[in-house]
Amino acid sequence: MLTQIELQGGKLPALGRSVQSVSELAGGVAGKVDALSERLSTLDARASGIDAFDEKIESLRSEVAKAATEANELLAPAGELQKHRQAVEQLSSQAVENVAVLDAMKKDQTELDEARERLRGAKEQVEQAAGATPRSSPILRGCRPSPGRWPMNTRA
Repeated sequence: MLTQIELQGGKLPALGRSVQSVSELAGGVAGKVDALSERLSTLDARASGIDAFDEKIESLRSEVAKAATEANELLAPAGELQKHRQAVEQLSSQAVENVAVLDAMKKDQTELDEARERLRGAKEQVEQAAGATPRSSPILRGCRPSPGRWPMNTRA
């Protein structure tokens, strides 16, 4: 066995250098493993951020779907928007009718005012004519207007 050790003893320095070389390589690999471990930690953090982002996206998708459903319900032919449109149209047509009625009433009021003025003028003419006739005429006494009323019967 000694001979074998002596035979192998010459190889020991080469083996030492090989071990040292492997040790240096292992140190370099350990550094690379540490760097990879750090990158992996960074990627894990980013992945968890992406997962949170995915949850937010799903929440937004859910809200958008809900909003789309509500919009479809509002815009449907028998939806709330159509009901409001019909109510507005009905109110608009009623407003137009009301304006027409008001215009007719204004026209009637103008005609009544004109007729009233003509009646006042006629009353004044009758009063002037009655004042110009002698007071002793028995036929015309019945034609004279009493204050506040017009006599219907001209016979005295």
